[in-house]
Amino acid sequence: MKKDCDMQWIDETGLAKWAKRIDARAHLPDLIADLIRASITDASRFRFPGGDAGQIRGWDGVLETAGPAEFVPAGKSKWEFGAGAGARKATDDYNKRTGKTDPVEMAESTLVLVNLEKWDTPRELLTEWEDERTREGKWKKVIYLDAVELVHWLDLHPAVAALYARDVLGNAPRNGALSTDEFWEMYSLRFKPRLHEKVVLGDRQEVAEELLQNLAGPAQAIMLGAETGIEVVAFAVAAIRMAPPDIKRALEVKTLIVETEAAARFLSQRTNLIFITTNDGDRMSGVLSAKGPTLSAVTGVQARKHKSLKRSSATGMVDGFTAMGIEREEGYELAHRCGRSLTILERLISNQPYSPPEWVSSAAGMKAAFLAGGWSINQKLDRLLVAELSGVGEYADLEEKLLPSTMLADPPFDRVGEYWQVRAPVDAFGFYGQLIGEQDLQRLKAAVLKVFSHVVEEPSRDEKFTLNYVSPAD
Repeated sequence: MKKDCDMQWIDETGLAKWAKRIDARAHLPDLIADLIRASITDASRFRFPGGDAGQIRGWDGVLETAGPAEFVPAGKSKWEFGAGAGARKATDDYNKRTGKTDPVEMAESTLVLVNLEKWDTPRELLTEWEDERTREGKWKKVIYLDAVELVHWLDLHPAVAALYARDVLGNAPRNGALSTDEFWEMYSLRFKPRLHEKVVLGDRQEVAEELLQNLAGPAQAIMLGAETGIEVVAFAVAAIRMAPPDIKRALEVKTLIVETEAAARFLSQRTNLIFITTNDGDRMSGVLSAKGPTLSAVTGVQARKHKSLKRSSATGMVDGFTAMGIEREEGYELAHRCGRSLTILERLISNQPYSPPEWVSSAAGMKAAFLAGGWSINQKLDRLLVAELSGVGEYADLEEKLLPSTMLADPPFDRVGEYWQVRAPVDAFGFYGQLIGEQDLQRLKAAVLKVFSHVVEEPSRDEKFTLNYVSPAD
């Protein structure tokens, strides 16, 4: 039985099976290119044509970089890919390329031969073969990467391994860590229709750009306050997916969403990665932040100590809804119904069963506040009506019951300054509606009659045109 921290998404057997498929030739350049991107940042020349372009004549890869990295030689290098391991195949590839390459170019370049299968010539060690070819002096150096070496390289960059295990090899990823693509595949399908990244980003592009800069920076802890932890993860992943292609790819191949302590412990031995922690992975965020940029969400009371991810405006979300096939007017309505909250939006257009919010167990004591909808604590009549709706003697007694809910993730009320307001009345009603009894309805009727029969003193003619005019409190 494998442990949770065993996160080798691609092994030698998987590569050997892939080598026998017709798509291997097309996608291997993409895999090597992504591994190189994850390993170095200073390439002055980078050409690895993949897909259909990988079938054109010429080198499979051309690279020039200042400094070396593991599996990536410094300076100029020429790359050749193939299948069918062993000394004979390696020698054939070496002779073919050596015979067709300018001697001056060879003297300045390292030849890197890549093979999806393991070296299978016991009588001649791989390292000995490399040394012999290098000693011939035709190339600056000769390197042969077989399946064993490729697996080691993939282990160093599990974000790349996760991408190709799912998208190319078809292997199921291990538990505990997800690539950005894997996370988005699961998260976006929790909504019906499928969620679009634009809904998540909304009009928070400046926050997204700052976050991307931090994720691309040095090892550090990045904490972002939000209503729920999953919203921070979704926002970060959406920002990466909607970034310009060069930035998107550079971040995708390094970023992992870490969900468990076991996965975090395993990944804490790796470098040159970007981490987004969630669930039990949050417990290891401090350790991971010493290895690479590490984003974690803070919610509830803790969120007040950090920069917070403010909710998007309804206007900012509408373009995303239209991209999901929702009419623009319906998109505006949906944005208002969910209170511009992704968590509430998921409950309104869910594609799967969902967990009720934390406050449900206290809903009975908050019915009056839900029925009121919103009020000002500075308005005496507001306080009186809300207290009467609840059946308590004093407004302060009701507010004492409401205040703990503001510290929850996904709170039912917004409190800004003097104002209380139900965040998403339609969503909330689904959880407290069945608790409303005859007495509640009688109190609501009395409150409505009192509000609509209340006569507000009209301002005088002079007061109407005074900039400092304030309407009567009650």
